[in-house]
Amino acid sequence: LPPRDAGGRRQGYDVLVPDASVDEVGGLLSPLSSGAAPGRPWRGPAAAVAASLLGAAALAVTAVASRGRSGAHHSGPSAVLDAVGLSEEASGKLGQCGKVDQGTDYVLWGDQWGMAFDHIPDPEMCCAMCQGIPKCQSWTWVKDAGLDGCPSQCWMKGRLPDIKVSKGGYISGVPPPRPPIIAEPSLAAMYSGDEWRHKEHSESATDSSFVCGKVDEDADYQSGEMLNAVQFITSADGCCEECRSTSGCEAWTWGKLRVDDTENSVCYLKSAAPMRDQIKTVPGVVSGLPGKGPMQRPQFDTQAVKVVRPGSLFCFSLVMPQSYEQELMSAQHSLNAGIFACDEAAVYSNMSISLAPGITTGIVDSDLHCELGGESYTALNTWIFIAVWRKVVVDGRYLHHDWTVKVDPDSVFFPDRLSVVVAEHQGIGYLNNCKYGLHGPIEVLSRSAVAALAQDYAASFDGKSPKRCVEELHFGTWGEDVFLDRCLSDVLKVSRGMDERLMCEAHCDCPDWYWCKNGTSRVSFHPFKRPDLYSQCVANALDASHSMAQPVMVKKLRK
Repeated sequence: LPPRDAGGRRQGYDVLVPDASVDEVGGLLSPLSSGAAPGRPWRGPAAAVAASLLGAAALAVTAVASRGRSGAHHSGPSAVLDAVGLSEEASGKLGQCGKVDQGTDYVLWGDQWGMAFDHIPDPEMCCAMCQGIPKCQSWTWVKDAGLDGCPSQCWMKGRLPDIKVSKGGYISGVPPPRPPIIAEPSLAAMYSGDEWRHKEHSESATDSSFVCGKVDEDADYQSGEMLNAVQFITSADGCCEECRSTSGCEAWTWGKLRVDDTENSVCYLKSAAPMRDQIKTVPGVVSGLPGKGPMQRPQFDTQAVKVVRPGSLFCFSLVMPQSYEQELMSAQHSLNAGIFACDEAAVYSNMSISLAPGITTGIVDSDLHCELGGESYTALNTWIFIAVWRKVVVDGRYLHHDWTVKVDPDSVFFPDRLSVVVAEHQGIGYLNNCKYGLHGPIEVLSRSAVAALAQDYAASFDGKSPKRCVEELHFGTWGEDVFLDRCLSDVLKVSRGMDERLMCEAHCDCPDWYWCKNGTSRVSFHPFKRPDLYSQCVANALDASHSMAQPVMVKKLRK
């Protein structure tokens, strides 16, 4: 063993829990310390990994290039001796994971990669996670790692074990084979190619653009009183619109800061137009006067616009800037998966973000921050999505499609499966996805339902919130999904259907959701917060679909 330093640590090893002792087993270092909660410390240079599989519980994740071995806290050298030549008698079957070793820890010698996920409730989920992370070649699940709440832990390991050590409360195994992702065409390509998208965007019947007034680049208008400083405005046009919609605003100045700055763009609204000596030269700043064109208002005239095809889907997601959601959306675009396989897709955020070539987020008027609360201590995000749905109804793209679908970035979503489902719900306003009530990972609204929502927005004095729904509902402790459900059904009297095929997640009692193989008709699986786990879910789901006989496509792909 390397000598101990003044703090009692072995040189060349890094125990992640301060002041933890290091067990010596047969002349080796154990990854766990007897002076700390089991399952927490690992040896080796550590780097924090900020993504997790589960959405309901935050997982503490540590990636390690470790020295020594990966295994459990053992009682002494006899544990190693008992493990030599471990027989098949300790093996068993574990669902889709196949054969596993019950009461066993897998031990690896030498330098190796590893990850630890906290609060993993069962060994099969641990196995599924290992399948989704390409570096993982074996895994160990610890029933009681001494953690608060769900005490279990999952260890990912970079290769097969050198020996197997007998240990009660431990289950180990190897991941099942990783099927490849089978490429499938998007709905747009399947039905009519991509030509219509560009044409519709340039010839939109719901174009709500306007011409702003006088605009000065590199100029700061230092005139009148400051009426407001609006954050998260990422274009001069957006600042101009804020001025036009604010009573008494006669001039504006935009900070022109970008997403990679420490602060976001700020729009300063002022009560008077500037005199010549009140215009100061400031590089990177844009100022101007409000325009005279029409204000952006919610669009709801379903008679003025034709849908691109019967059953078409307009799909969108909201992305938190500088979060794991950006990487998830970029990965989905590279796979032509999720919302990007719909007839038309949009991504929104509170600033302009380039997610992929040609894919830039639309801007919503919200800081995207909310409190946690309510009976389930979930995000009280109703006002955030009031701003998002306002963007949807103002842009008016939903009018070109029979269905509008809001999808969370961490939902693995299959638009082709949704097309089959919605075909069975013609005439229904919107679809519930869970026996416990509408859940937010996927929300499916018909064209008429969104139009009814748009009309309620238009009835408010500034068009920024649905008037009756806000006034008649007491939603202080609700999430956006409950608000939307009650707004549509209770206030606007939109008809609601029910189809549990829309979503598979633990909160709706969908078994083994993490395998993504709960029948070939499941529209979405939730949550998957890492691109590799997301991609493996896509591969598993498509592998399940293609293992069965495929129906003949009525529509042929356009050349």
